[in-house]
Amino acid sequence: MVKLIPLHDITKNVVANAKVSDEDFEWLSDYKWHKNTKNTINREIIYAETTVSKQNISMHSMILDKCFGKCPEDNIAGHKDGDPLNNTRENLEYITHSAHAQKRNNKEGKTSKFKGVSFDSSVKKFKAKLQGKYLGSFDDEVEAAKAYDKAAFQTLGKEAKTNNLISYEKIENLSIEDPVARELPKGISKHFNRYVVDKTVDGERKKDYCDTLEEAVKLLEVFTKYFEDKKREKLYGSSSNNIPRNEEGQAIIKLDKDEILIVDDDTWEDLSKYKWRRTKYGFTAYVNKVQTLIHRYIMNPPKGKTIAYKNKNYNDVRKENLLGKI
Repeated sequence: MVKLIPLHDITKNVVANAKVSDEDFEWLSDYKWHKNTKNTINREIIYAETTVSKQNISMHSMILDKCFGKCPEDNIAGHKDGDPLNNTRENLEYITHSAHAQKRNNKEGKTSKFKGVSFDSSVKKFKAKLQGKYLGSFDDEVEAAKAYDKAAFQTLGKEAKTNNLISYEKIENLSIEDPVARELPKGISKHFNRYVVDKTVDGERKKDYCDTLEEAVKLLEVFTKYFEDKKREKLYGSSSNNIPRNEEGQAIIKLDKDEILIVDDDTWEDLSKYKWRRTKYGFTAYVNKVQTLIHRYIMNPPKGKTIAYKNKNYNDVRKENLLGKI
């Protein structure tokens, strides 16, 4: 039987629930659990977490350690279904870093029922990717999933988690470069034995040739970024060209473990000077040898006044999300 354990925010409001097995519910309820939100480049991840002896410990790590022993070397605690709030025993496992990376990348699109497949609305095709490597675009969703399965077996071996559309034995002796039925992405065409990358925006054209499809896809990304930077420069000035951004166009600062901070353009340069790290009170860094909370550094409130987050997301430190309170 599955039971729910509530997770609280800093105001003690219940903001989420974690699923646990019936046999773990009683002893887990002895702890106070809170929601830990981590923003990565691709998505927001929510974990159940508690504090023991001034150290933050995740619920899934605690269950695995108690029920299945210490984590083996070169492994990490993970969730089989990819849901970090599903902490039932049957959903938890120790997994290698490479296998965990495969699962994480499979969550990127969320527009397909298959692993490693997402729907690209700009070209109306299904795109297959494995660990960030482009595998092709397809009219048929199943064909995209088959391309993913093939690449997963050839890259990660027989134990790779796939869509079960192709057997390992069928592709065991094939080269990873063997062609699969695919459609070229918009902006790439084939001329004799070479790939042509051609992109035009506002009358300006970028065109070049590549020997492989993978090179062509990377060059297309370069062209796309070039035009996006030009557009951004017109809007914000040339100083914004060096600012990394998420898919929503918001300025970000990349931290360790793929975590990010969402910041304002006018604070990005200053905040980037410091090494920010997550604590249970927010992100802190040493500023002039004094440990400083990032929201207080940005807002510089009078003594005795506190700063709250409107959307309860510690990763979002834009001034519009920071609210002064008495």
